[in-house]
Amino acid sequence: MALWRIRAALEDEPGRLAAITAAIAACGCNVFGFSVQTHEGGPVDEFFVSTPEEISRFRLIETVSRAGGTQVTAVPADPHDLVDAPTKALQLAAALLAAPDTLPDIMADLLGADDAWWDEGTEGVADATVLIVPVPDGRRVAVVRQGLPFTMTEAARAGALAALGR
Repeated sequence: MALWRIRAALEDEPGRLAAITAAIAACGCNVFGFSVQTHEGGPVDEFFVSTPEEISRFRLIETVSRAGGTQVTAVPADPHDLVDAPTKALQLAAALLAAPDTLPDIMADLLGADDAWWDEGTEGVADATVLIVPVPDGRRVAVVRQGLPFTMTEAARAGALAALGR
């Protein structure tokens, strides 16, 4: 079995979520987690899905798209991603309070990012896979995650975490 994180924008209409989950189930896949996040264009639904090994990323995207999802992305997930967001945020906040200079690493963990560092001027970045987070002391953290754009909800979480590092 493989674990995937799938994000899709869904029309806010009765039965749309049921159609998506039924399409996922028809492929022999199982939804392990679900959340809704705020984004500029409207809500984005996020699914953690366990799939048979032969189910490809492209098949998942096609399945969700055909069931009515738009702007569909799918990336491999880790079982640790299934920890609920509030619990994970509290654990990372405690770690940050113990070691404030580790903010980039902690932020990367919070957001499931590929990399994060103290930013010294990534001006003009217009890529949804790069998030620049201001820190109250005037510094900034750059966070990068390929293949899965950051949502406004994630930006808000990162900002709240950065505020703890004072």
